[in-house]
Amino acid sequence: MSTLFELHRKYNSVKTRDKYPYSHTYAKDIYPKHLDGRKNDPLTVVEIGIARGGALQALRDYLPNARIIGYDVQLVDLQIEDYTRIELLQGSQDDPVRLKDLIDTFGPFDVIIDDACHLFEPQLASFTALWPHLNPGGMYFIEDVFPLWGKRGNASDRIFHHVKENLLKAEEFAKKGAITDKHCISFYPSMIVLEKAK
Repeated sequence: MSTLFELHRKYNSVKTRDKYPYSHTYAKDIYPKHLDGRKNDPLTVVEIGIARGGALQALRDYLPNARIIGYDVQLVDLQIEDYTRIELLQGSQDDPVRLKDLIDTFGPFDVIIDDACHLFEPQLASFTALWPHLNPGGMYFIEDVFPLWGKRGNASDRIFHHVKENLLKAEEFAKKGAITDKHCISFYPSMIVLEKAK
């Protein structure tokens, strides 16, 4: 079986383009670290922000028993030849009506990937809506968490600070018998991975 990185290359995913070298680590290191142990599970995976669909096809081939859902504000110029186990829904990542449609139609989820607009408010809207519908043991990936240049400024890295300041509260973990549904939060140079307690 091809590695996840090779599959992303095969389908011309943005996660392997030299224009975005930081994203190479996603498919080479980060996703395999978290997903390899569940590769053959019947997962429901949703990716928010699908570009032309390359990553959806890579995930479909990498996770042979998974249902792959693509969610994007626009579904144009797609380069998906084989839709086997791939389903699509159009909507903005901060639209509560469409997010509810996503949840009602395809949820609950085992893996959620946020690779959409990389702006704090939409990221937070998606996370707030979707986290409660992530299955125990599920994983929520937020990509491209670093200062962006141009009109977006440093909007993307605000989600990093939000997670650190609001979801990673030391006093909650220090309380005897404290219950938290966030089993593990991993910070990478350009990604956050939140794992839900089983």
